[in-house]
Amino acid sequence: MKALSTRWALPIIAALIHTASASYQAVSRTAHKRSHHAHHQGKKSRPALSASVSSDAVAQAQVVVDYSNMKVGTTITESSPLKPMSCESIPGWFHAKPVYEDAVHSFDDGLFVEIGSYLGKSSCEMVKLIQDSGKSIDFRVVDAWDEKSMASWAPKEHVQLMKKHGGTMQDAFLHFMTAAQTYSGIHKMIRGNDRDKLTADNFQDGSINFLYADTEHGYDKTKELLELWFRKVKVGGRMCGDEYSDRGTHLAMSKFFHRLGLVIEEQRNDQWCVSAKEPFWLKHNVASVLQLESLDDGEDSEDSEKSNDDEDAEAEGVMRRA
Repeated sequence: MKALSTRWALPIIAALIHTASASYQAVSRTAHKRSHHAHHQGKKSRPALSASVSSDAVAQAQVVVDYSNMKVGTTITESSPLKPMSCESIPGWFHAKPVYEDAVHSFDDGLFVEIGSYLGKSSCEMVKLIQDSGKSIDFRVVDAWDEKSMASWAPKEHVQLMKKHGGTMQDAFLHFMTAAQTYSGIHKMIRGNDRDKLTADNFQDGSINFLYADTEHGYDKTKELLELWFRKVKVGGRMCGDEYSDRGTHLAMSKFFHRLGLVIEEQRNDQWCVSAKEPFWLKHNVASVLQLESLDDGEDSEDSEKSNDDEDAEAEGVMRRA
């Protein structure tokens, strides 16, 4: 009877061990996917500094990874090929390299923020420029990484690559940053809607030296973006963006910056830049530009309408002269 019990017990024990092992491997794979890669400093293992992202991350700002508090000189290496992937090989669009080069040349240190990183082509370029300069620039990126909307505007091959490299836009971004060995050059990655105050409030007013925005365009979207983010640029800093020639974007920028007395500088490749000359939040703390806009819309007299038309024409004239 004892022999019989042993004969039945051994297969059961073996099955339990196999199940436990499989469960452990599944948990390990899940943990690896969340952190995306293992960090090592010399021979000493370093855990990934990443936070889990909820399914509602697009509406709520979430810090994906934060290297900003690391000591100067700390080295991070990624689990990536010996030969890094080139930034040009990363899918996406990037027309602002001269603007990025000028920003790195103009500032010796400070905070750089990119809004709208997509799969990482532009982020990769900025990291490479900063690394080549040897400057102490704190580079951070912000994106909604909303794969639900991706199918309506992204090329099919980009969607397929996203599915291949983790299944989400954020996973694909992390994959390409690792493959290009630029992951650790981004000090903080924030997932959130750039037109949500919660996302913008990750940065203090007057804290950003260089801010670049390439997200949704058009009049309303641009107006919301400028209202939330231009106040984050410090005096002497610069905000730049894409789609200068888009009519709605053009008009929103004209009205916004004309009221501030600022000139929009047209750059190559349909880019634009504006330099901050005074603390925006001090001058427009009570009556915001959006509030002024609503006041304009409420005026219904013929003289007022003519005045607004003249103002728009004057604003567009400023754009052309810039």
